[in-house]
Amino acid sequence: MVIEVVTDIAAEPGVVFDLELDVDVHAAALAGSGERATTSSGRRRRRLGDEVTFTPATSACSGA
Repeated sequence: MVIEVVTDIAAEPGVVFDLELDVDVHAAALAGSGERATTSSGRRRRRLGDEVTFTPATSACSGA
């Protein structure tokens, strides 16, 4: 299965690319859901080969 998301952004591609590499930007976007974003390297700005893990918020709901 492939999911494709397309977003139009009124900014220069270089600006968008720089923001994409910043884990803090992703974390700010996730703040409302309680999710967290961390990198495999511990750096906040990603580099080639880094992996990002998105951790869901824990829920008090048991699902039952």
